[in-house]
Amino acid sequence: MLKRLLALLFALCLCLTAAAEEDEGGLNWDDLEDAALADLAGRVEGWQVAQSDTSGYGSYKGKLAVHTSVLLCRAADGLLQMKEAETLLNAAAEGEPFVWEEALFAPVPLSPEAAEALETLSPGELILGETWCWFAFLDGLADFMLREGEHWAALYAGVDHLVGVAQDAEGRQGLRAALWDGAAFGPVIASPMWERNFSVNKIHSGGGELEIQTDDLSEGLVYVDLYEDGQWRWSGVNNGYAIYILTDDAVVDSTWWMYDTNDVWHYGRLTLPRELEVFDLDQVPFRGPELVRLLDSEGWACVRADDTPMYAAPDGDVIASCYARAAGRVAGEEGEWVCLQLGSAERGLQGWFRREALAFGPETEEVRCGFPVIETSGAFDPFGTETTDAALAALEGMYEPTEADEDWIWIWIIGRSPDGRFLLELDQDLVAFTRPDAALKTCPQEEYEMPLDFSMTDEEWAAEFSWEDDYEDEEE
Repeated sequence: MLKRLLALLFALCLCLTAAAEEDEGGLNWDDLEDAALADLAGRVEGWQVAQSDTSGYGSYKGKLAVHTSVLLCRAADGLLQMKEAETLLNAAAEGEPFVWEEALFAPVPLSPEAAEALETLSPGELILGETWCWFAFLDGLADFMLREGEHWAALYAGVDHLVGVAQDAEGRQGLRAALWDGAAFGPVIASPMWERNFSVNKIHSGGGELEIQTDDLSEGLVYVDLYEDGQWRWSGVNNGYAIYILTDDAVVDSTWWMYDTNDVWHYGRLTLPRELEVFDLDQVPFRGPELVRLLDSEGWACVRADDTPMYAAPDGDVIASCYARAAGRVAGEEGEWVCLQLGSAERGLQGWFRREALAFGPETEEVRCGFPVIETSGAFDPFGTETTDAALAALEGMYEPTEADEDWIWIWIIGRSPDGRFLLELDQDLVAFTRPDAALKTCPQEEYEMPLDFSMTDEEWAAEFSWEDDYEDEEE
């Protein structure tokens, strides 16, 4: 989910930058696209072109990078097979040979009737591509994923999975998904059938991420993602005003990209099931307060005020002074002493606090974050890359990145050691002190106005924020 939102923002930044630098120099991109398609035809015998597109995004040697993307298909051995091939035209414009990158999609099993019907359709009539493949003709495709009495309202193919919207005779709809390992499909994962009808946004879905639009435009968007363990889970909502990401331990308000504060983190495990097999779209709440009220925050606590001492043991040495809202799970208790697990059990840190210095469970919502911010050069830095570089350099020798760290790192300064070193927390995982010789420039955190208004009624909220307003504006 975070990756999806970051990718959208990052792509926008790249496009704006590249567009400002664009200088085509009189090149005829249409001729280059034709040459690219002719070159590809000699490499993919037996495949048909379903769709091709040439567009500019990113940067190539300081100019707009121009890419040709081609969607290919063929029917063979009872399967509809698809792949995407992409090449960069800028290099070919300089006399270099075309270099193609290819990605195979999960194949779609065909019934005999569907295979026969395919002979009357052109590839362009069957397949349309956005960020993945979807199908305008559906009868007899991937029937193994359907239950008796169901038909496809939509079907999509990703690189390693098929996803479909199944509909029954009563008009109810549900999601169906099957993973593809390159040789065979795994078990079909089926959601319950829902009363709320919905559609999958083809442009913002793909790569194991689904953006679902409910038919009632006053509600909003629901996100369902494929996780590393192979399970599809409800991962977030977008109500047209705010975007909330769901994790195993929190609801995160990602609306304003406040990555330097945990005021946007609301701790606890959501009491509604998130796994696709039991996920109930009909019961999804779209407002932040509704989501927070459904959190079971037992076992979570945070520091109430800045300059709160953290001890190595009850009545032991002070190992840090923590800032307000440094948060963790309760790992132990001894009388008036409470041990918090900051970060993960594998890469985090345990510290002891006096009980009166902590807020527990729902009380954490009343505590405002006091973390200072790592200062950058002052240039607009939407991803905090300069902040990230400075923090990781300060942890040199202590930090080993994980695969997840490659895309996004949340960095918080949660305390200081007695000798002045900062205590950093990365992605609620690693917690470590900076090197003794490391220097980080910091500044106070800007005042953050919490967007959650727990006093607002549903009627007041609906009157102020609604998707319907946007659609009415478009119609006018």
